[in-house]
Amino acid sequence: MEGSPNDLAYCRERLRPWGSRASMIVHLAPANQKESLLAVFALESEWETFSRPARNPEGLSHRFAWWTEELRRLADGSPTHPVTRLLAARALQETLTHARLEKSLEGFLKARSLSATPGLVHESLLRRVGESRGLFLEASLLGKGPELPQAMFAALALADWLATWGFHSGGPEEGALLDRARSALTSANAGLAPFRRDPSSWPLRVTFALARLQLDGVERSLRNPASHRPRARPGIPATLWTAWKAAL
Repeated sequence: MEGSPNDLAYCRERLRPWGSRASMIVHLAPANQKESLLAVFALESEWETFSRPARNPEGLSHRFAWWTEELRRLADGSPTHPVTRLLAARALQETLTHARLEKSLEGFLKARSLSATPGLVHESLLRRVGESRGLFLEASLLGKGPELPQAMFAALALADWLATWGFHSGGPEEGALLDRARSALTSANAGLAPFRRDPSSWPLRVTFALARLQLDGVERSLRNPASHRPRARPGIPATLWTAWKAAL
């Protein structure tokens, strides 16, 4: 079932700016998968936005409560949000089950304090980041890819999140975060390696390539701060072509 034009337009806006991991995956997807992937990553973007530390804590609690109710409405077949309506239209509830979405939503809320506590690297919070966002990487295979352990998705999601959002404070914790991101990327690569030639794994390969490119940029910047090299910025890979070649 196709989504409504208004819902599709809303979800496309959620994937801006062009060049983000999500926008690249949707752009490169076969035509019959674009709407499903659009719904998956639009929901991830929606939750990433409201859970950022800059948000008002009172507003955060309100949004968390609203989304908890919206997930119930989605499970009951009566979603009201453009993103959840598209999820329902594309029948993605087999992977994005109510229980797993609730757990992921809680992870977004809990992990908010990660970047709100400078100078500390909380392993439990890092784990929450990987688990909550790993669900969306798993869903990006649309049930067509290899059966991979959730730990692999969590490791790749953590590396991607740290590469995109974790290096903007300039504080002393960045070195430790880089080590943790590299460790997560290594772990994800070990789990993904046997399936690199599986055509269905391409969203994971794109994610891996972009995370590696951004972490390389962060590492260069940390080694030579005087060079003023730009650090990894959300949604700005080197080039689409470079990233895609690196994923192959």
